[in-house]
Amino acid sequence: MRAWADNNPEAAQALRDIDRRRREYMERMLAEAGIPPLLAATRAQLLYWTYLGAALSRSKLTGQQLDRIVAELKQIGLGRQRWPAVVEDRHQR
Repeated sequence: MRAWADNNPEAAQALRDIDRRRREYMERMLAEAGIPPLLAATRAQLLYWTYLGAALSRSKLTGQQLDRIVAELKQIGLGRQRWPAVVEDRHQR
């Protein structure tokens, strides 16, 4: 689908819509878990890129290895530590 979207405007629009809905869903889940909105948006984007990389990878994880990866991703997504470079919205200055 992603390769097709490189040369097909309709496929590209469909892909943008799918990506946006997925990111919004992840962002909403993070916000509901208490992550501040701007940080939730940043983490959702990072986690979505991670998901895409895993989905496109030829190596598939299973069992304990997958469990460890998922646990670490949860920690990254839900961790409460705030990094100034991530929290600050430079576009609203």
